Amino acid sequence: VFGYLGSFMSLMVYLAPMKVFTFRRIYKEKSTVGHTFMPYIVAFFSSMLWMYYGLLGSTKPIIYINIVACIIECIYILMYLYYASKTIRMKVGKFVGLGIVIVFVTIIVTYITLQNKIIFRIKIVGWVATFFSLIVFGAPIKNVIEAFKTRNNEFVPIQLICCLTLTGLAWLGYGLAKKEIVIIVSHSIYFSLFLFNDKRHNRNVPIRLQNVYHTIYFSLFLYT
Repeated sequence: VFGYLGSFMSLMVYLAPMKVFTFRRIYKEKSTVGHTFMPYIVAFFSSMLWMYYGLLGSTKPIIYINIVACIIECIYILMYLYYASKTIRMKVGKFVGLGIVIVFVTIIVTYITLQNKIIFRIKIVGWVATFFSLIVFGAPIKNVIEAFKTRNNEFVPIQLICCLTLTGLAWLGYGLAKKEIVIIVSHSIYFSLFLFNDKRHNRNVPIRLQNVYHTIYFSLFLYT
């Protein structure tokens, strides 16, 4: 139940209005100027690794949602490439090539060296996928840093953060039910970061910004 609930919430994240509005703007302007391609590339390869992780552990919810995620992110990337300049296309190509190398090296190395150690192989792939997920779902922190500097949370994606938090709650329940050590340990790390940054920033940050900051770290703590 938690797995399929998490899959549904994850789908809402991949189809978030913020992403849809971004590509609607790109379509209208016929240009990608001012829009970065990195989140979509990293999300694509993150989904590939999680799909491999799910295949190793025969975990259907993780397999299904990441197949869908790969398709969605692939559409985003292709649309971005269509309206991008030649220089940007070359940059995208380089990062896609790098991502392919990382994914296939991870798959080949873990398969060859850990062929008879399936549980350990699953953990290694899980940690690599967790690293990619950190980059993807840690992206809103950039907006929070800007909010701290300007004392203005206008550009902080509150809806996306709340959706990530709900998604994280569902996957947290799934992880606890399945006793996934990768999820448990990564949650402990982000909980420590949450406490550290809470003490560091609370004195000089307005209450509204504190709440935004807490929500983001809580969503990272839950999802990663």
